[in-house]
Amino acid sequence: FSDEARNYFRVNSGRRRPKRQAYQNKYEFPRSLWKDGVYYSFHRNLNSDARREVDSAVRFWQENTCIKFYKTNDPNNAPVKPVLNFFPGQGCSSRMGRDPNGAIQYINLEPGQCEHELKESMRPIPGGLPPSIPEINMRKGLEEVLIEGDIVMTPDEARNYFRVNSGGRRPKRQAYQNKYEFPRSLWKDGVYYSFHRNLNSDARREVDIAVKFWQENTCIKFYKTNDPNNAPVKPVLNFFPGQGCSSRMGRDPNGAIQYINLEPGQCEHFEVVTHEIAHALGFMHEQSRWDRDEYVWIDTNKVSGNMQHNYDKEDEEENNNYGMQYDFGGVMHYQDNFFAINQRDTVMHARNPDYQLSLGAAIGPMYGDVYEMNMLYSCYDRCKDSGTVCKNEGMPNPNNCKVCQCPSGFEGNDCSQRQSSSHGLTCGETLAAGADWKTLESTGVVGAGNYDSRQGNRSDPYRCTWHITAPEGKVIEYEVTFIGTKNQRDDMLCYPVCYFGGLKIKGQEKTWKPEGMKLCCAKQLNKIRTTVSNLMIIDAYNHLLYTDFSLKYRIKDDGQPPVSTKSTPPVSTESTPPVSTESTSPVSTESTPESTKSTTTTTTNGTITTTTPSGRSTGY
Repeated sequence: FSDEARNYFRVNSGRRRPKRQAYQNKYEFPRSLWKDGVYYSFHRNLNSDARREVDSAVRFWQENTCIKFYKTNDPNNAPVKPVLNFFPGQGCSSRMGRDPNGAIQYINLEPGQCEHELKESMRPIPGGLPPSIPEINMRKGLEEVLIEGDIVMTPDEARNYFRVNSGGRRPKRQAYQNKYEFPRSLWKDGVYYSFHRNLNSDARREVDIAVKFWQENTCIKFYKTNDPNNAPVKPVLNFFPGQGCSSRMGRDPNGAIQYINLEPGQCEHFEVVTHEIAHALGFMHEQSRWDRDEYVWIDTNKVSGNMQHNYDKEDEEENNNYGMQYDFGGVMHYQDNFFAINQRDTVMHARNPDYQLSLGAAIGPMYGDVYEMNMLYSCYDRCKDSGTVCKNEGMPNPNNCKVCQCPSGFEGNDCSQRQSSSHGLTCGETLAAGADWKTLESTGVVGAGNYDSRQGNRSDPYRCTWHITAPEGKVIEYEVTFIGTKNQRDDMLCYPVCYFGGLKIKGQEKTWKPEGMKLCCAKQLNKIRTTVSNLMIIDAYNHLLYTDFSLKYRIKDDGQPPVSTKSTPPVSTESTPPVSTESTSPVSTESTPESTKSTTTTTTNGTITTTTPSGRSTGY
């Protein structure tokens, strides 16, 4: 590679010059492109894990570009050269572009290191993750009779769902509920519900809590009855201690009793019960949305053939998401390995990798779930004439139109305030980004200092929220440089779905409604990211020791002056998510002259240390 290195660095008289050029473009382009497709092969010593990951990666690029890939077991006689050979060498590396002069071109994939680095870096959760709904049902052998892992259907509904036509299942399906039963599948007269006599006290308690949540956050009314046969509204929703966790999707307009199965010792959790009730109220799974492929990629190679239908999509004309963007972190989203042949494999890949650990991580319904349920049942119509104006994409609470329901990261009657901390913690604040890098650090604050993971309450973590703002019209760039617990081993919090703690960050999307990305692993760090508006939200949470973190932030320099908030009216929160100018003051660009620029470090105890160019520090 010496000739390429000389061109790359413009080597001259034995010294590298600091300015470089892309050697490939000038010396080999366009011969460095694979115009005739890519033939690839495996070195004989490449293990099965690496081969599986390569096939998945190749399939991704082939399905999403016009590039064609051809696997060959005889690279010496391949019709196109070079052949890309995946080799179990040291490290993870590749040449940049096609080698127009080579016969074999290698990609090194060190065994155990390069197949799936993020997942491999994670710690095993003590005792394992609580079993997911599909896992519980598969252990009972119910995967063949349930749709998408937990949805119950009658034979007629299943035929409509799969469009069975003498030849069997057709690959495209439709949302049976909308076309054949909607709107009779909605509970317009409220939901009467009852407990089967064998349902234990733990399940009854969780059902009551879940029912209370949906009733307090929507206009849907629930009525408990001990006499389901004489209930004034049918069907009655009966919580039954059957096998697995499952529910019908939507109200059965022809039934007297409609069951939700909650297996004892398996399904008695808030997130499970609220999920199954949401199905009964009419919700489908998030990954079944018609536009799902814009946000996640499904690797069906890692799903057994008879389970692949569980990743079918709804038809666009029968799937109304009410303008809600895809929500990786909602209660209706599955984890990324559901229905995998090997449970260590990833089946669902977020197209934006920053959201990978958000998939299936919800501890209960989030704002996006509440918003869509209220839209489905036209609950917000109650507040049309209330005069309530909600900031930051909040919506009036249909049970009290004077108060807004707020996306995570916000609170207050109109959602204009930063979300307060939990459990009496005093951390969290609103900070102003400037032209120079500043650092936000938190150590030994977000958490209880408890080492015993069994005592942590995942549904009620310790939590603090920071807002970082910029002048209107500007955006923020930031880099997370540490997440973990100081003075502990590396990746202390690196667990699947950031189970015990981490950061949830919002600001990369054009809406505040969905949940943000989750970060907790070293392999997610040291990457410069940029917001789309003048606000970013950092939510640190923990229920195992502490979540300590450090990040740098500044206003991204686009060469344009900030927009004056005195001459520009605030942007409507109905169309874009920039922070309201009524709740956040813009940063004055006159406060930091060029001759006195400084770097500021803010810690959670409120101390600000400013380092001047001369190196002196002043604290105040």
